[in-house]
Amino acid sequence: PEAAASYEADLKEALYRIYVYSRGVASDPPEVTSKMLYVDGVAEPMWRRLPRPKAFPEWLTQEDLDVYVKEFQGAELGFGGGLRYYRVPDINYAATPHLDGRVKVPAFFIGGADDMVIQQFAGGPDGVKPLLEKVCEKLVGSVVLPGKGHWIQQEAKDEVNSHLLRFLTALPQELRDGCRPQWHRRSSL
Repeated sequence: PEAAASYEADLKEALYRIYVYSRGVASDPPEVTSKMLYVDGVAEPMWRRLPRPKAFPEWLTQEDLDVYVKEFQGAELGFGGGLRYYRVPDINYAATPHLDGRVKVPAFFIGGADDMVIQQFAGGPDGVKPLLEKVCEKLVGSVVLPGKGHWIQQEAKDEVNSHLLRFLTALPQELRDGCRPQWHRRSSL
């Protein structure tokens, strides 16, 4: 609850930094530079540790951000819903022993070279494929797009769609047939 409240207190600024900041973007320095979670007895959120970009990128407008802010404001759990995922990784792992930590279906990874997650957890673009090969039994391929960040599906929508369509159309027909969405009507109560 405390973490969600710290994002919701300045929701527009938090979302602006989370969406817009990426390595190489012209930015003002962050307010919080300490690596400590608590600064002077206060838990400082991740967004206040991000530099503040000086302008919107071409793939995101003020109007887009306003829509995201409105949706978060209207959401029942606000930021709390999304942040809950990060509170229980051990429980998620323990609850899914049948998955064995492996991806068993055909997989294709698309990411941005400037994504802070790729930088932090894979050691950069060159570390992505070796990590994927460890956990994906049927890795069809991967691509890390230079100059793109965490929001790859928005930053490079045409390239992402092209890679996805190539991957999906190359799957055997029986796999494609098995992947069609199964829509069910909700029964009235």
